[in-house]
Amino acid sequence: MKGEVRRYRLDEKNGTLVAGGNGGGLNQLNVPEYLFVDRDHSV
Repeated sequence: MKGEVRRYRLDEKNGTLVAGGNGGGLNQLNVPEYLFVDRDHSV
């Protein structure tokens, strides 16, 4: 598990990193289990 959240569009293989992915630390994701997206499509 990489501890990151990616957005995938149709026919896209790698996706776009939208949260996490910068190594360890108190301000990073650690085994995310749930994802919330608001009306503006913000994570």
